[in-house]
Amino acid sequence: MTIFSCGIVIKSNDFFLLGHITQDPSYIFNPKDRSWTIPKGMMNPNETYKDTAIRETIEETGFDLSKEILIELSPTKKHNGKIIIPFLYEIKGKLTYTQPICNSLIINPYKPRVEGLPELDMFAWFTKQQAISICCNSQISIFENIY
Repeated sequence: MTIFSCGIVIKSNDFFLLGHITQDPSYIFNPKDRSWTIPKGMMNPNETYKDTAIRETIEETGFDLSKEILIELSPTKKHNGKIIIPFLYEIKGKLTYTQPICNSLIINPYKPRVEGLPELDMFAWFTKQQAISICCNSQISIFENIY
């Protein structure tokens, strides 16, 4: 069975917004640990790819892009049983920066040290090359194929 994870690549000028995946409290921050991701998540029953991407972006950043133009990008190859369906949202003009806030909490009884914490613990803007060098392995092709 194929599992789909849908998300939105948020681009402003030549920078991309990525969130850092929350780690165990004993984690020592390393910016090149490949724990950076686009806002994304699993589909709910009867959801479209686009609906999932919008819902997950709202949950993980607080940005509601439901009325914005989203461009569907090429899906990633199957990785760990999942295919990522990404969309692109390009901010036109000057960026009016709002700090993203992750309201999606970790629910994983097998990881009690992170359970209840936000899924993403920080956000930052990166160039395409930086994004390729720090994003999760499953998302490298998204950035390699983006203009």
